[in-house]
Amino acid sequence: MLRIVIPVLWAAALALAAVLPTESGDVFYFAFGGQAGAVNAYGQRLWAVPGELIASDPMGSCLATAHRMYNGTLFLGTAVTLYTADGRFLWATIVNINATALATDCVEAAIGGIDGSLFRIKDGKVAEKQKYDKPVFALAYKVDGTLAVGTGDPVSGFTAYVDRCGNSITAVKTDAPYLVVNSPGFGAIRYRGGLAPQLRPPAGASQDCRSFVYAVYDTLYNNTTPLVKLPLPVIAVAVSGDGRTVAAATAEKLYIIRGGKTAAELDAPMMRSITLSWGGLATLTWACRGSSWST
Repeated sequence: MLRIVIPVLWAAALALAAVLPTESGDVFYFAFGGQAGAVNAYGQRLWAVPGELIASDPMGSCLATAHRMYNGTLFLGTAVTLYTADGRFLWATIVNINATALATDCVEAAIGGIDGSLFRIKDGKVAEKQKYDKPVFALAYKVDGTLAVGTGDPVSGFTAYVDRCGNSITAVKTDAPYLVVNSPGFGAIRYRGGLAPQLRPPAGASQDCRSFVYAVYDTLYNNTTPLVKLPLPVIAVAVSGDGRTVAAATAEKLYIIRGGKTAAELDAPMMRSITLSWGGLATLTWACRGSSWST
């Protein structure tokens, strides 16, 4: 069952598997249960199409989706489709890939797979194909137009976070696990300790790239400065477009942080994905409880 909670106009919650912002502040993109599309700030669906993975540019100018295609039990490939912000179809193609990562700059799209394959698609046609010797876990179009690619394996570690600002996070799971946080602003820093259990390192950056917020277990950092320490490990992080607001989730609560201080603390168990509007006044989240999704 879905419900929306907007405490003091700070946050809106919805049971979605992945959420992305748009610059308008009152429309968000989602992916949940094999469907992707857009909802308004009250969680009402505006439009929906098939899709398991989604991506957009920093302004939310479009929505790229990746949808696994089957004929019965036979896997046919992954359909990559680009839509306008209001759901109008632009182009689509099917590539032979078991997709693990998707990115777009709203001109082209890039999709990576568990076998290390990477396709760049433009106008519905494959413009380039590459093959890495490791699975592709993360993709992002950088400010300069180049593509950031995160790959990994148990030996070298898993780079499961990259962003448009050139930041990346690699988790190395040795006998003494550690994180390597890399940024053009401060270089590479190693933090001891493993990640809280999640698929993607909790991190996010503002649109001007000045704020890069990430979690090391229970502590949030903004670039190299400790921001706040929470009672439990952080499992999801989002940064508003203007960089002034941070949302962080633990297994029990959702925290809204402004000016380095906690401005709101909400009961919100098992949040797995968070996004903030440009000014940080609306937060859309995805929650997991047991084997069902709810808020």
